[in-house]
This record gives sequence, C-alpha cells and structure tokens, in this order.
Amino acid sequence: MDQTLRFGYADDLALYRASHDLTQNVRLLAKDVQSILAWGEYNKVAFAPEKLEMIHITRHRGDESPSIVVNDRLTIDPVQAKKPGYAPTLRWLGVFFDRKLTWRSHILARAGKARAVAQHIRNLARTTCGPAASSLRKAVITCVIPSLTFGTEAWYGGRNRPAKQASKGTVSARVGWHINVIESTLALAIRGVLPVWRTTPTPSLFRDAGIPSGYATLEEAKLRFALRLNTIHKGHTLVRRIRPPMITRGRGTGTRQPAKTIIQRLGSILPEVPRPTLSPLHYSPGCRIDPTGGIDKATASKAFQVWQESLPPTDICVFSDGSEQWQEGINLRWAPGHTGIEGNEAADNLAGEGALRGSAIGMEAEPTISGIRSIFRELRNEARLRWWDTVSQKLSQWYRRWSDTYEIDSLPELELRRPALHRWLALRSSHGDFDWYHRKFNHEDAKLDCSCGRRKSLEHLALCPKTQRSFRHWPKRPPTPPTDRIEAVAYLRSLDPKQFVELLELTSFYSRVCTR
Repeated sequence: MDQTLRFGYADDLALYRASHDLTQNVRLLAKDVQSILAWGEYNKVAFAPEKLEMIHITRHRGDESPSIVVNDRLTIDPVQAKKPGYAPTLRWLGVFFDRKLTWRSHILARAGKARAVAQHIRNLARTTCGPAASSLRKAVITCVIPSLTFGTEAWYGGRNRPAKQASKGTVSARVGWHINVIESTLALAIRGVLPVWRTTPTPSLFRDAGIPSGYATLEEAKLRFALRLNTIHKGHTLVRRIRPPMITRGRGTGTRQPAKTIIQRLGSILPEVPRPTLSPLHYSPGCRIDPTGGIDKATASKAFQVWQESLPPTDICVFSDGSEQWQEGINLRWAPGHTGIEGNEAADNLAGEGALRGSAIGMEAEPTISGIRSIFRELRNEARLRWWDTVSQKLSQWYRRWSDTYEIDSLPELELRRPALHRWLALRSSHGDFDWYHRKFNHEDAKLDCSCGRRKSLEHLALCPKTQRSFRHWPKRPPTPPTDRIEAVAYLRSLDPKQFVELLELTSFYSRVCTR
C-alpha cells in the first residue's frame, strides 16, 4: 500500500489525491480504485460498492462535483447535503469533512450528541432534589466533554495559525464560532449540575462547577495531542509527518520549511524526547514474583534487618531503586521503603538529589517523557488561568470578592444538598431571591422584604435581627454580631460550606424567616 496516498484504520480505507484540476483528480482516483479492486479480486477479498463515499475538497467557489467512473458497473457519486442549506459532508471515523474544511458540520454533529447527554443530566436533578452536584459533575467530565471534543485533533491547532507569508507572523484560525458552540454546550450541561438561576453569568458557572471552559477544554485537547506526538514510538505513521520538509534549493537551503500543518505545529510545542521503541517484553527469573511475600512493611523491615546482620563480612550489600537478577552470585531481596533501613534511606535520598540536580551534558541533559508531562500540565493550567483572567473582569465586583481563583476540581460545596447549594451559589453570584434582582427583572409578584421588615439584601442573612438572636445557640458565632454591610460580608465569607449549612439549619432563615 502506498501510505502517501492511502491510509486506514481497521477495515476503513481512505484514498486521497491532490491536483490542480477536479477532472484530473477524478481520473487519478478512478485508477486507484481500479487497482484496489484488482488486488481484491486476486486475493479473494470483496468490497462493498454501496459503502463507497467521495467528496471534493477545494478552495474554489461553486458546487462542481464530478463523479468517479471506475468501470461500466461502478460509479462513485459525491456525497450530497442531507438538508437544504447545509454543506455536503463525508463522515470518516466519526469526523465530518466538508468541502471547505470549515468543520462546522463536525462541530454541530458533536454538539448535538453532547447536548442530548446534557439534557439527560438536567432531567436527573432539580433545584431542591436530585443527586449531589459532585456526582453530576463527574457525568459531565466523563460523558459530555469526551463526546464534545471528539476529533479535535483534525481541526483545532489554537486560535491563531501561521500566515502564508512568514513576515506577517500569525493570523486568526477562524475558530471563534467553534469555541462558542462548544462553550454554550458545556454551559447547558453545567446548568444541570448546579442549582442556579437562569440568569447566572456563564463564566461563574464554570468556576463554581470546577469544569474547564470551552477554550480551556480545547487547549487541553491540543496539548494532549502534542504530548502524544512527542511520545509515540519511532515506527508510528505520524512520526514522519511531524517535522516540516527540508528546503532543497534557493534561499534557506538546508533548513526546514515553516510549520504549516496542525501536526507540524503541535509537534514543536513540547521539547523532543528520545522516542520509545517497540521491543518484546523481557522477564528475568523471579521478576514476576511478589517481593513482599504477602507480609506488611513493619514485619518485612525487621526481617530485613535481621537478615542483613546475619551476612558475613565478606558480603557487600547494595541498595538500588530497582534491579534485575542477571548474573550468578547476585541475589535480590526486597527492602521496604521509609522504614528506617539506613542504606535504603540513603539510596532514596541520592536518587532524589540526582533527579533535582540534573546535568548540563550527556544523556541526563535530555528531556524525559515525565518531564514533558510536567510541561504539559503547566501549559494546560496557564491556558485555564488565561481564560479566567479574561472573563473574570466582566463579572460583578461582588462575585470577584467571593471567588478569586479558578480550579478544575470537585469543590467542597458540591457535596452539599441541592437546596443548600442553591442558596450558597445565589449568595455568591447575587442572582437569586434578592430585592435588587427582582426589581431589575421586573418580578412584580416577588416578595422584596424579609419577615423582619427589612429588604432582602445580599448580606441580609447575617444582618437579620431574627438570625442574630439565634447566634447565642451557635458555637461558631462571631464575637460581635455584624452591624453593617462590610462586617456582614466579611463574616459570610469566613464560613466554609459545612458551617454555612449549619447556620441555615440553626436559623431556619430561608424556610421560616425570609421565604419566597
């Protein structure tokens, strides 16, 4: 098989040809199909003509799409648009290719599948009942995000790409629409995770759920693919596509061309490491036996010390992180770590110092796979913080006072029962049962006052006289009850999620005092 023109996965085969004319392209593809059919006839392999699909990918305007006439019995027609107004697309290995390679059809298809899952998640919970938000968050990360980002390796290489003229630097990759669709789909799923009001700002949803935004998700997928390109083995098909070709004549002869494809660009993000080789597994005698013998570390440590003291003076005891029994006369014995064995502790310390110190020469100076994984995590976190620094400036000053960090993790408050979490998030975002909120959106039937006669302000939970009368029954009460907005906000910010729930249960604030 000519791997420059044919490639495939399992029983799915793809052919492609590139030329300056559609007619010439069709003629070349017809010859390729004829050769494959001849090979199949010779080797008694049958192909299904009804499964053959074809699409012309061109920058030219117009909808000219000639068919491939293979022989008198077989003609391959180009794919047609499924709906009026839609571009013809060809699906291969789950990725949708359109005529201009805009990838809009692919994004809409993936977003449609992810939205279906997101709707199922939303149907599982309501504001006052349903699974914990932490469990639904796992469903979004496990089911929605992988479905939404499938095939990003084919189209996403970042917001910018190199210009055709190197002197112009970079230009927009025109993926803003794609990112917005992915972000809106994730926001739909998060609204099923968090019991929040409909008008809650989208950036705060990502922060409060501990879920990466659409941009951060795509950047992580891009960096993961870059890590994959740098760690595949030497014989992998993609290895020869990573480095740009050499310039063979004219200015710059002997140097490499600028990176043009996504694979070439992503292959240079991380430092190069020695590529692994595919070699058969080697098992030395005894290496597949459990060295612990089924005993705990304390017992093994005492047994090892007794054994070491019984060695004659002519024997040498060497401690190592890992070895294999290769030569006769060398016996291996397991020494449990961090149990006070002097030689073993010294070996661990020396190994740690060597890993931290490094060397400027020799093999130790080369990047390692573990090292570029650390770089991958740093770049991923930088992309997340870069997004948060941009969008957090658009949030209200009240919200920024409560939430100043953005972490992709299951936050402690997500373990709360949904009614308590609803109150917690409403207090932070200021979108909830508050007087300013009802007045802004003209909720004429809303109650604007608490039962104490005061307005339902954001900080009223700590200033309400009925709440403060209950403080004497609570060990975590403030030294003096808050008297103004600043003191009330400072006190509420000092409460962790568990203490917040205890305060609500003690005061019955939302169930009896300040009801809707």
